[in-house]
Amino acid sequence: MSAGLAVVVALGGSACAALAGTLQHRVAGRGRTAGASATGQIARFVRHQLSQRLWWITLGVQAVGLGLHGLALHLGALSLVQPVLALVVVMALPLNHRLNHTRISRAELLWATVLTVGLAAFLLIAIPRRAPVGPIPTARLVVPAGVGLLVLVLCIAVASRAGSQLAAVALGTGSGIAFGFEAAFLQATADRLANQPAGLFGQATVYAWLASGFVGVVLTQLAYRAGPISAALPAVITVNPICSIVLGVVVGGDQLRQSPGAVVGEVVSFAVLAVAVGALARIAPLGDAGNGP
Repeated sequence: MSAGLAVVVALGGSACAALAGTLQHRVAGRGRTAGASATGQIARFVRHQLSQRLWWITLGVQAVGLGLHGLALHLGALSLVQPVLALVVVMALPLNHRLNHTRISRAELLWATVLTVGLAAFLLIAIPRRAPVGPIPTARLVVPAGVGLLVLVLCIAVASRAGSQLAAVALGTGSGIAFGFEAAFLQATADRLANQPAGLFGQATVYAWLASGFVGVVLTQLAYRAGPISAALPAVITVNPICSIVLGVVVGGDQLRQSPGAVVGEVVSFAVLAVAVGALARIAPLGDAGNGP
C-alpha cells in the first residue's frame, strides 16, 4: 500500500471533517453545564440535534469524509492515518474565521505551524508502516474493545461528578477513545469491503464502527457543553491518535521505529503537537473540529 497516497486521502477526509465540524458548531448549543452526561440530558441533546436542518446537511459532508477516511485506512496504517487527522484543527481555522468575518491572528498562524511541524516530525521519525497482512480478525478486537468501553464508562462517571473543566476533559477523553476505536473498526470494515463486499453487513465490525462513531460524536458535543473548548478539544484531538496508535501496534501489527532515539523523538514531537492543539483551543474559534472522521 502507498503511505503517501494514504496521507493525501486522509487530508481530504480531514478537510471534510473540518467543514462539517465548523457547521455543526452553529447548532450545537454550547450551554456549559456540569454533569452534562446524565442520561436524560444526553437524550434531550440528541433530540435537539436531530431537529436541526443544518445538522443533517453536515451529515452529507461527514459521509464523504468517512468514505475518504475509510479509504485512507485501507491504504495505510492506523498509526499513520489517525495522527494526520489532527490537522482538522488547522483546517478549521480559516473556515471559522470565514464564517465569523474575521482574520486569522499571528498567534493562530504560529501555533498552526507548530502543530503541523510537530505532526510532520512525528510521522518522519516514526515512519508508521502497516503490516502486510489481511483484514484484522474480529476476535482480536473484542478484548481491546471491552477495555476501551470500561475506560469510556469511567470517563462518563467522572464527568457526571466533576466541575465544568474536568467534565470537559473527561468527556473529551472518552470521545477520543471512541473515535480511536471507530478508526480501528472502520479499517477492518474497509478491508472486508475491498475483499468480500457481498458479506459486509454480516460483519460485526460494521455495527461496532457505527456505534463507536455515534458515541464519539455525542461525547464530543457533550464535552463542549460541559466546559470550555480549551479543555475539551485537546483531549479529543490527542487521545484519538494515541488510542489509534496503540490499537494499530497491538492489534493491527503496525510497525513504528522503536530505537531509543526514535521513541524520544516520537514522544517529543507528539507532545509539541498536543501543546499546539491546546494553545489553538484557547485562542482560536475552532468550533467542533474535534469531531471525526
